[in-house]
Amino acid sequence: MPLHQLLKGSPRELQREMQLILNALVEGILGADAQGNGTFCNASLLRMTGYQGKELIGKNLHTVLHHSHPDGTRYPEEECTLRKAFKSQQPVHAMREFIWRKDGTCLPVEYHAHPLPQPTGLTACVITVHDISEREQAVAAMRTSEERFQQISKNIDQAFYLVDVIASRLVYASPAFETITGRGCQEVYQKPSPWRDYAVPAYRERVVADYDRLLAGRETKSEYQIWHTDGSTRWIKDHAKPIRDANGRVCMFAGVAEDITAIHEARETLRQSEERFRRILTTVAEVAWTSDENRRTIYISPKVEAVLGYGKQEICEAGGSFRSGLIHPEDFGRVNRGYHALFTSQKPFDEEYRIRRKDGSWIWIHDRASGVHEEDGIVYADGVFSDITRRKQAEAELQWKTAFLEAQTNSTIDGVVVVDSNGKRLLHNQRYAEMFRLPRELTAITDHRATLQYVATLLKNSDAFIAA
Repeated sequence: MPLHQLLKGSPRELQREMQLILNALVEGILGADAQGNGTFCNASLLRMTGYQGKELIGKNLHTVLHHSHPDGTRYPEEECTLRKAFKSQQPVHAMREFIWRKDGTCLPVEYHAHPLPQPTGLTACVITVHDISEREQAVAAMRTSEERFQQISKNIDQAFYLVDVIASRLVYASPAFETITGRGCQEVYQKPSPWRDYAVPAYRERVVADYDRLLAGRETKSEYQIWHTDGSTRWIKDHAKPIRDANGRVCMFAGVAEDITAIHEARETLRQSEERFRRILTTVAEVAWTSDENRRTIYISPKVEAVLGYGKQEICEAGGSFRSGLIHPEDFGRVNRGYHALFTSQKPFDEEYRIRRKDGSWIWIHDRASGVHEEDGIVYADGVFSDITRRKQAEAELQWKTAFLEAQTNSTIDGVVVVDSNGKRLLHNQRYAEMFRLPRELTAITDHRATLQYVATLLKNSDAFIAA
């Protein structure tokens, strides 16, 4: 029914129609007379407060809904915002007030009080009430989130920063930015890039190139040096990502920078140490190696090429069976048992054996390892081997010469004995032992003085024999 026809109808029909309209509104609506008593309300207000209409109509609204502060202290009626609206006959907008529900809990609301300039009937003021509890919760959650973010920003070493591409300036930098650069955040907020002006000249082009890649929508990860205000240089690790607007255009980019000076210094120290280690390994005769139980070699020093003719990469890439296949068949069983005992019984490995060079020749090596260690769940042994071919050849030659000399001395009819200046017997032949009928225990020892004492007992003039 059109409104002009409704106004011509009965008051009861008009009242019923107006109540239906009021009940359809989401916001709470209530009327008040000049004394602040309720005159009408809609269903939304009743749902908000938990009251029934008869508990509000004709009742003092301040006494029912507005009687106390949230902490429970009394809210004097003379201080009530609604009362001020009644007295001044001016609209009042309360951004944040509290009303009390029937169950004794309070509800944060925003309301407008509109005094009627020409009151009709009992109603002198119309009040619209909006429940802002969800908004309050969102604000509280946002505040908590912001507080947490601030706590994180203040307590971590990385510097977060945000650059507005449209405005071409830094809009946020976390407190760690000042620690890393020595510069306050306010000092750099107007700069388009937080790092370009502070980068060491050798790295400035890289920083500019990163900025261009971000503008093109690509992520960047870089390490470079910057100048600190104390005159020192710092290495930073910078990781940034572009942020796009609803149209897909890059509007901002966010980054995080970390001071990795200590890491770079450690890397340099390690590099120098490794270089020093490599120089040492190239000068020593031994070949250093690291292998697992299956003789798979993960490291072998460059000296191996001079000893075996194989390069370190050839050996490391060939697998465990490669080195085992180079061992002489007559030595393999002994060497293999000793090597596995190193891993199973932690018995030191110390073997001399023959091994085939790349050119097919055989050489002798002395191979040894004292223990094992674990890396990433795999057990390895560290050891060294050296070429002992010349020593083995010398030993063989010495054995031959010794055997030849013994054969010569034993073939003569004269007794032969060789003694050093300390009375140690170096050599005697069988004829010498037979001539003096030396007991076996005397021939087994090297102290020649004991032999002389024994022989002297066999002679009539022992003193003269010993003196001679």
